[in-house]
Amino acid sequence: MTFLKLKRPENFLLGFVFILFYMYRLHEHFSSIYMIQYYLYDYSYGFIKRGLIGTIMNYVPIKINERFVITFNKLLLISLLFILCKILDKINFKDKIIDYLIISCFFLCPALAKNLWFDLKFDILGIIYCGLLIITSIKFGKILLLFSPVLLFIHEGFLFMCIPSLISIAMLRQIITLKKDWIFITLLLITYLAIIILIKNYGSIYISDYDDYLFYIKGKIDSSIRNDDIIFEKNLITGNQIQDIRKSISYNFSHTIFWPLGIGILFSIYIFLNNISQLYEINLSKYFYNILFPIIFNFLMFFLGWDTLRWFSNMSLYMFLIFMTIFLVNEHKTSAKIDLLNNKIYFLFFLLIAYLPFNYLGVMNP
Repeated sequence: MTFLKLKRPENFLLGFVFILFYMYRLHEHFSSIYMIQYYLYDYSYGFIKRGLIGTIMNYVPIKINERFVITFNKLLLISLLFILCKILDKINFKDKIIDYLIISCFFLCPALAKNLWFDLKFDILGIIYCGLLIITSIKFGKILLLFSPVLLFIHEGFLFMCIPSLISIAMLRQIITLKKDWIFITLLLITYLAIIILIKNYGSIYISDYDDYLFYIKGKIDSSIRNDDIIFEKNLITGNQIQDIRKSISYNFSHTIFWPLGIGILFSIYIFLNNISQLYEINLSKYFYNILFPIIFNFLMFFLGWDTLRWFSNMSLYMFLIFMTIFLVNEHKTSAKIDLLNNKIYFLFFLLIAYLPFNYLGVMNP
């Protein structure tokens, strides 16, 4: 299949060197305390938010244990690397050094790869979905948009994390346009809103049923893991949204040490990608709203969930994908030869080196 072929396989090999280190670190740092719960919630006691993955798992003859979760996330990370390499193939930078710098940035920057393997949550699924939208055809891109509401059944936070970037990427690639596809866009937005209302009103377990439901999902855990080793977030399935918002605001805005770090690294990624755009004389002012639109919606997660650095990481990842799309739609410029002795090239190397003290090859821990 031509889809599985890479024009520049050396890009994949470079990225795989980084992934090998991640895979090694996974076995040292994986904790079943929080992560396995996300694979257990299902619809057996009625509709519940984030229950789609667990429901699918009920029909798969696989034991839910640490080994499965680690292996599954390894496959997702390798898939994302492949998609990144396909994106670079489509952009077709004339000078391969730019490919190498972008791949290195993705794995060295502490904000970009952090949540994709260390937390083992489902953020990576949204990133992969956006990546597929970048590399697919216009026709299949519309199909991806059509099925994008399903993401909200995996995590309702995708409404602010992933969906705005999907729309921005689709606009950039002209998969959809406001003039021609306004009916499609309107129906899509109505569907998003309807699902969120459904989740808000019916996506929780009654507190009186909580103990029975907890006993049921604990029965799904492989015997190699003790139930006492797993922490289940009661608010996640009983749905005390007001209490969650209060905790999120209190946590995210009281830990002020995270903000200069998160903003600084987010800005550094923008500077990194902006320098590449300047090398190829791409006018970013034309794409100001395409870049800003997803960032604004991602910022709302600081009020809805209490993972400060996780939200900075997601903002960084989606901005990264938006820039990749901008490079793609300017393929006629990126295929030009540039001066490799340009000071901007040296600055890109400097930024990669500057990232090293802040991470273990991508892990920015609070």
